[in-house]
Amino acid sequence: MEKKTIKQKLENHGFTNDALLEYDLKIMDVLPMREVLHLKTKTGDYVLKKFKLSKNELYYTLAALRHIKQKGFPVPEIIPASNGEMFIEKNGMIYFLMEFLNGREIRFNDKNSLRLATQSLAGFHKKTHGFSPPNCPGKLQFGKWVVHFKERMKEMLEWTEIAQKGETKFEQMYAKQADRWIEEALYAVDLLSNSSYQEISLIEQDLQGFCHHDLEYHNILKTDANQIALVDFDYAISDIRTHDLASLILRNMRGKDWEWDLEKALFILKNYYNAAQPYEGEERLIHAMLRFPQYFYESGYFYFVEKYSNIERLENRLVGWEKQQEIRERFLQQFENSARHILKHL
Repeated sequence: MEKKTIKQKLENHGFTNDALLEYDLKIMDVLPMREVLHLKTKTGDYVLKKFKLSKNELYYTLAALRHIKQKGFPVPEIIPASNGEMFIEKNGMIYFLMEFLNGREIRFNDKNSLRLATQSLAGFHKKTHGFSPPNCPGKLQFGKWVVHFKERMKEMLEWTEIAQKGETKFEQMYAKQADRWIEEALYAVDLLSNSSYQEISLIEQDLQGFCHHDLEYHNILKTDANQIALVDFDYAISDIRTHDLASLILRNMRGKDWEWDLEKALFILKNYYNAAQPYEGEERLIHAMLRFPQYFYESGYFYFVEKYSNIERLENRLVGWEKQQEIRERFLQQFENSARHILKHL
């Protein structure tokens, strides 16, 4: 078999060779790594990333990375191009180069790794304080949870009307489940309306921190130095730390089937707040975020807006979401009081 050139390898993975002409690198090999490329060079290893959002969002991402790097939290350093710029534009696409971090993706089912990741997340949030973001209104999310929940409820209602007139299997399933999950969204709004959400948002806004906002296991690395590093800041936003914490708990409730493991959720909560002082009433904000039916909302979004081609996968999402309804409700009924008890006794 004929050996592929570096140019061919780049193009096979949707990257242009022109993107590397701006960097003084002698590339020996190119390895795909999820949506980025791992570049092996004579001077070390790097990551080439294609940025798919707007340029304003890119400026925010780069500024967030620079801020947290300067504060001493392990994140990849951005490598400037030969002209000193932090990113380059080629053929209508934006690229930037980062250092390659040696580490392993954490496993949420490993208790020690999860403990380290959770405690490190608390440290990360403290180090985000004092961040002055560049102008990017869509990234400024303090105090906007209720607005977003209501917007998504409205979308779900609109999609339900369409689904009720539709004939596909997905549309019939969506219409059948919609009333239940729209009620859940309203419940989440009510929880926030009777909470300290706005007060906590004002406190956090004054601290000028931000959230990673994409805490999938593959974005959390355990380095060779036994530290936790975070990668992929594309979706970072200026919002309260509770957003990240609730997201981490929610991601740990998912598996092959939804688990809704109260003990695991409280384990995350306890380890986070062992490293960070809780706000009074913060557990209700987490409850509201967990209560909102984001998974159901996303299924509708993928079908009605994104026109996702793998309809069978979306149907399976709805089947799975419906199956876990009872165990989810038992979990949520116990979560807030259990969390409040733990926070009082830290």
